[in-house]
Amino acid sequence: MVRYSRYLSRPLTAVIAGLCCAPLLAQTSGSDSLDRSFSLGSDGLKGEWRVSAGAGVGVLPDYVGADSYRALPLPFLDARKGRFFASVLEGVGWEVFRNEHWRVAPAVSYAGGRDDEGALSDFDKVDGGAMAGILITWRDGPWVVDADLGAPVSGDLEGWRARGNLLYRSPVDERWSFAAGPGVTWASEDWNEVLFQVSPEDSARSGI
Repeated sequence: MVRYSRYLSRPLTAVIAGLCCAPLLAQTSGSDSLDRSFSLGSDGLKGEWRVSAGAGVGVLPDYVGADSYRALPLPFLDARKGRFFASVLEGVGWEVFRNEHWRVAPAVSYAGGRDDEGALSDFDKVDGGAMAGILITWRDGPWVVDADLGAPVSGDLEGWRARGNLLYRSPVDERWSFAAGPGVTWASEDWNEVLFQVSPEDSARSGI
């Protein structure tokens, strides 16, 4: 059974607003970027490296489920060669399909857990870990819709998580672009229990 966490049902007031530097190397040829075929072979590494770097600002709750929020700087780094990519936002993966609008890629990324600090100092720490999943992206002009579905393969998290984002991208000049938009997250019952369930030990320490 899948349960929609009450903590995740609140509207997200702000996700990311930032500036990203354009690729440091020229993009690969049009025939490569619009390749409509599936590819798992080494031919997917053709072309030059494209590296982007930048920074943004994220408005996040102090901890998952908190009523208070904080602003955090978000560094951005993205490196690509052919169908291979390594990104702070997307993890490490391989594009098995892509065309002018769609992109599908299995990837390994990182999911954070829960620190035992501040209001949660009486609760056990939940270690984050690696996530294995799949990314799906649709682009049309300045609009980008992306979604990912993944399950943890290390750390304390269990179950699975699905996320979706709607972004509007606009160039500032030849080297810089701006992107902003909302996102939503769903998680399985196992995932929510690890993050939100109060164990007998947690209850004894916290008085809850």
